[in-house]
Amino acid sequence: MEVPATRRRARSFSPVPSLIALALGMTAGVIAHASGNEVLLSLKGYLEPFGYLWLRALRMIVFPLVISTLIVAILNNSKFASAGRIGSAALALFIVLLCAGGLFSFFAGSALIGWLPEGSGAAMASVADGTRVLEDQALATSMTFGDWLNSLVPINPFTALAEGQLLPVIFFTVLFGLALNQVEGPGRGVVHQFFEAIFGAMMTLVGWLLILAPAAIFILSLSFASNMGLDLAAILVNYLVMECSLLLLATALLYPATCLLGGISLKRFADGVLPAQLVAVSTRSSIASLPALLEGARHRMQMKSAVVDLVLPLAVAVFKVNRPITSMFGLLLLAHLFSIDLTTGQILVFFFTTLVLSFSSAGIPLGGSAMLSLPAYLAVGIPIEGYLLLKTVDSIPDILKTLLNVTGDMSVAVILDRYF
Repeated sequence: MEVPATRRRARSFSPVPSLIALALGMTAGVIAHASGNEVLLSLKGYLEPFGYLWLRALRMIVFPLVISTLIVAILNNSKFASAGRIGSAALALFIVLLCAGGLFSFFAGSALIGWLPEGSGAAMASVADGTRVLEDQALATSMTFGDWLNSLVPINPFTALAEGQLLPVIFFTVLFGLALNQVEGPGRGVVHQFFEAIFGAMMTLVGWLLILAPAAIFILSLSFASNMGLDLAAILVNYLVMECSLLLLATALLYPATCLLGGISLKRFADGVLPAQLVAVSTRSSIASLPALLEGARHRMQMKSAVVDLVLPLAVAVFKVNRPITSMFGLLLLAHLFSIDLTTGQILVFFFTTLVLSFSSAGIPLGGSAMLSLPAYLAVGIPIEGYLLLKTVDSIPDILKTLLNVTGDMSVAVILDRYF
């Protein structure tokens, strides 16, 4: 799948300046917290409005971004099911493995979060600006399941859009995209191009906002650390350790699962996927790993050309098995830190949204732009500040994400090779 130039520009932003800004902001905040330094505390007061202004600018683009992203993702991936039996089976297997990854992350992530100290996020919740994108979503836990289910279906989607009700807008957008996918003739192409243009414009805006990201991250980390001290650093370290553990465990579990479902020995699979894994670790790019994947499948595992030539390029382009794992864990951790009681319906809508969005990621370093996942978190009331702090350090385990994705790509090919 070709990645539009606008998306490449937005995603080429280096995480290093933001990581440096995070470290500087946390250092200044910890000093202010420990010493009560009036200069630093007054600096925080002067800078916070500019940080929240940047956050408001992000919120400004949420609705057009999520609408255009969902529709483009649905329409771009509609051709998979029409690629014959192998293409249809590949798409079905992608979805099954993504769902399995989400379930794995929910249960394993919940167990890991249970080890966090009680009240570890109390200070973090108190620092949030308290103005979430959807105030009514923050009250979702007071609804009955029937009330919540009815709220998903907007009587008037334009009214829902005007009132900032993101979940009903997402629900309508997905239905609209699926219905548009059934339309034949030139009209569908015109609408597709229209939303691709909107998507390109939104990603250009994202690129502009990312230029200011280091300054905003400095302000936010200063604000949090001045209230929390070293507790903020502990939360970020725990997040990295837990996420890396989940990614490594998920990669390890793919080995027995592939051998069982693909009818292949553990040694043969490990030997076949190892060269691609080495490329993935060194480049952090699934696309760069494709030649090694093809070589391992054809020559090391003697797989059928019909499967290799179609499934592996398709998997590298759109199948990102890390997305439901990291997204679900991020949701659970942030909900814990900000004391948000998520309903089952919210978790399901979040997972479905991230599943659809996962097919729009590019196989390049940091290809899963944080801005593309943002609407799914905002839809269930997660404060944007906490999300951005986690995403700032999320580039550190990017190697393990690529390792998991490449291993998953080969797993899909091996399983399908057994039946075609």
